[in-house]
Amino acid sequence: MPDDSRAHVHLVVDTDRKQRWENHLENRSDVSSLSALVRLAVEKEVSGDFDDDEAHYDMLMESLSSVNEQLALIDDSLSRLREENVERGELEDVIEMVTDEMRDLQGDSDAN
Repeated sequence: MPDDSRAHVHLVVDTDRKQRWENHLENRSDVSSLSALVRLAVEKEVSGDFDDDEAHYDMLMESLSSVNEQLALIDDSLSRLREENVERGELEDVIEMVTDEMRDLQGDSDAN
C-alpha cells in the first residue's frame, strides 16, 4: 500500500549542475543523499533561513580581523628591525671612521 503522506517531486537538471551538486554533497557530512540536499535547500529557501550565510560572514570577519592584527604586529617588527639596522649601519660608519683616524694617527707616529 503506497504511503499517502509522502509525494514525489521529479526534477530535471542538466548534467553539469547535477555533478556540481554531487561534488558538494561529498563535502557534507550532515546530508546523506542528493534528495536530502535538495530538500534541505528548498526548505531553507522557503523558510528564509540563511543563518549559515551570516555565520560564515561573521567567521570571515573574525578571520580578517585576526589577519589584520597579525599584519600590524609584523609591521611593528619590521619597523623595529629597520631602526636597528640603521643604528647598526651608523655604528659601523663610526667604527670605520675611528679606525681610519687611528690608522692615520699611527701612520703619523711611525713617520716621526
